[in-house]
Amino acid sequence: MDDTSIANCSLTNGLTGIGGFNSPTSSNNTFTNNSIYNCGTGIQATLGSANSIVSANRIYNTVSRNTGIVISADASGGFQVINNICVNSGIQIRSATNGSSSTPSGVQCISNHIENADLLIGGINRSTVTQNTILAGNLRVFQACDNLDVSGNSVDNTGDTTRNDIQIDANNVTNLSITQNTLTGGLAGISFGSAGQANFNIVGNKINAQRSFGIQGLTNIGFQNGTITGNQISNSSATPANWQGIYLECQQFTVGQNRVNSPAGQTALYGIRVQNSRTVIDGNQAFGTYTNAPIQISPACIGAIVQNNVTNFPISDQGTGTVLINNTIVRP
Repeated sequence: MDDTSIANCSLTNGLTGIGGFNSPTSSNNTFTNNSIYNCGTGIQATLGSANSIVSANRIYNTVSRNTGIVISADASGGFQVINNICVNSGIQIRSATNGSSSTPSGVQCISNHIENADLLIGGINRSTVTQNTILAGNLRVFQACDNLDVSGNSVDNTGDTTRNDIQIDANNVTNLSITQNTLTGGLAGISFGSAGQANFNIVGNKINAQRSFGIQGLTNIGFQNGTITGNQISNSSATPANWQGIYLECQQFTVGQNRVNSPAGQTALYGIRVQNSRTVIDGNQAFGTYTNAPIQISPACIGAIVQNNVTNFPISDQGTGTVLINNTIVRP
């Protein structure tokens, strides 16, 4: 089915609001300005999504948390999911080719509003996830992706202490940019670290009020290269638990120009803590009250370079062969 437009419909209490698009030859379809209530799935296209558009729909109360819009992008890519409102109904965009050499590209997920549900992304390359708003949910990359831009999104989990705002838990996610997002509440602002992940740029995010971690990189196996730069991270959770602004187990990262703050009266372990080798920590500001240290180089670190940082208490260096240059302590 090609060049089909479904618009301005009201659909209620069905198995699927709009569906049946499951032919690999189907393309150039448009689903816009529909209202869908209490269906099993709001809008579903399992095949044949090339150059199609899902825009300005309002979807409420699907049976499952994340079946508001379910798109399996085919090899031709080019799908757009734009300006939809999904309440108790999330969005899934994944590959219909299951990570083969014909992985779809050019998918755009832009300016959607999601409440009490998640935005799930997987199996797409050279695609954009930007300017989305998520309340009481997370943005999760759950299948391998390459050259994915996650930027300008707002995720708010105020009052939640278990959910990560942005979670990258799939293997083989490469060349990922996470930039200029605003992340509030939850367990961790950004959490990543699985086999085959490489070349992450985590830049310019505003991360606030998480229970345990601002940025959390969890694995030292198979992860290569990345930057964590220019982020603003603040410990303002009402119930912090062993809070750490940046916690990093991954190798070959540059951690630079971040501002990490744990105000007086808050419980925090570390501002920045690195647990592996070949890490550069350059030009950060780590201020506040910490049980241990504003910056710690752990015993597992070999050859870390720590330079040009400003803290209000001494840096804790327990590593081997650490190079410490031009760091400044500004006493409170």
